[in-house]
Amino acid sequence: MIRAGQYAWVATLTLGVSLHALLLGACGETPPTEGENTHGMFGTGGTGGEPLPTGGVGGAAGAGGEPLPTGGVGGAAGAGATGGAGGEGATGGTAGTGGTGGAGGSGGAAPTSDCGDADCWTYMGYDQHSTYHNPNETKITVQNVAMLEPMWTTLTSGSATGTAAVVGDTVFFHASAGTQAFNRATGQERWKVNLGGSGSITWDGGKVYAQRFSGQMIRIDGVAGGTTEWATVVAGNASIGTPIIVGDKAIVGTSSGDEVAGGTSSFRGSVVALDKDTGEILWRHYTVDPPSNGAAVWSSPSVDADLGMGFFTSGNNYSGPSSGRSDAIFALDLDTGDLLWSFQATANDVWNVNAGTGPDHDFGANPILFEAGGKKLVGAGSKSGTFYALDRETGTMVWTRSITAGCAAGGILNNGAYDGTRIYATSWACAGPAALVAMDPATGSVLWSKSMPAQSWAPITVANGVLFVPANTTMQAFDASNGTLLFDYETEGSICSGAVVVDGQVFFGSGFPPSHIGNFGGAKDGNVLHALALP
Repeated sequence: MIRAGQYAWVATLTLGVSLHALLLGACGETPPTEGENTHGMFGTGGTGGEPLPTGGVGGAAGAGGEPLPTGGVGGAAGAGATGGAGGEGATGGTAGTGGTGGAGGSGGAAPTSDCGDADCWTYMGYDQHSTYHNPNETKITVQNVAMLEPMWTTLTSGSATGTAAVVGDTVFFHASAGTQAFNRATGQERWKVNLGGSGSITWDGGKVYAQRFSGQMIRIDGVAGGTTEWATVVAGNASIGTPIIVGDKAIVGTSSGDEVAGGTSSFRGSVVALDKDTGEILWRHYTVDPPSNGAAVWSSPSVDADLGMGFFTSGNNYSGPSSGRSDAIFALDLDTGDLLWSFQATANDVWNVNAGTGPDHDFGANPILFEAGGKKLVGAGSKSGTFYALDRETGTMVWTRSITAGCAAGGILNNGAYDGTRIYATSWACAGPAALVAMDPATGSVLWSKSMPAQSWAPITVANGVLFVPANTTMQAFDASNGTLLFDYETEGSICSGAVVVDGQVFFGSGFPPSHIGNFGGAKDGNVLHALALP
């Protein structure tokens, strides 16, 4: 077993108060900084050298190197400042009437802007089908995965709960208190923006997108030194979904902490599509109609671009009358946001921390798109402990498989994976130990099952016949064909971050803040990003 080194964080254990559907590696955030910009597009910069006023919506700053005052989230710097020794130079942006910004400093190479022919990982679930399967991985195998060793570790800006994006020579990470870019070879920080969240980061064409815990969607220039380009509020609080990029749209689900506040709530879960270049909201689809509430979209989207369909899951109602679209898998038209079909797995599920008669059997996992038996299917597991597979075009049930008893803490809590041969899922220890199972995608038959030593807080990843599955603070690897344990790597913090496997390397964070509304199992905090590689 490989043990990680010493990390700069304080571990704390606590029991949380929420039993909501904790998302797939989307686990926590610190409160936003006072004075921070929380809405709207960023305007065009003024005369070069002029600072942003307090509370303003900033445009591009003037001469490179000017600090931003409290209140504004600034645009791109103007003339590029010379980088410090060993630093990472960034490309200067346009400086309003102050002239065109110059090239970045000479401290180091800027991140690459696209994948080219190289392997990369750009979305939480790897692809638009949320398979968590990298079919291009060839270096890590069942035979050599036990040889993985630490390449580097580095500190993240707050709890390291998200799933990374890896493109070219750069690792992008969305932690609870900031979004960062790191040199892939060394772990050296390239840039940081003090806008964090508990979801994961999405990369597209040199831009990175994320949703903050406050419900603010942001876009950052991932190449030009981490310049924030726009920010748009899409939800109120405790929103943890990861956006997916489809054509000119960034699409994300919304959630709320009202479930743990108790009492009545006006919150309604929704799916929001934004113009990816401007941040303008193009359409919004609500999961319920008043007077019903809740039905949060804790999970992240999956897309069939050929069919023009997006797929989503919803949680329970919080109070008041139940609705027919809570605890559901549903499909929307990507162009309009119109509902195409909805399948409700658990009816009459009304629950909050103080009251409710329902079992709290949310869907917290992304829908997985897969094909079996000549059919295009969509499937997801819920906290009832059951995995549901539906016809992708009609929403008709094809098969179900109960793999564990259900409970409010979560029967199937996090994302599974699909590699073209098997569907993989983990269960919470509602009754008996937590389990890892492999299912036949055509029938749902369990092909093998293995007891886990601890709860898995994060998604499963599969690559080249190897499963990467966290068990609380330990990252484990298994033979996907039979469940044989191949590798252990111990960390100090609980692993909420899905493993990103790219070109013989593995990246993931560890740390789950005890104050987070989803920490109902005593998980440990931490702020470390791990990079493993073959020798």
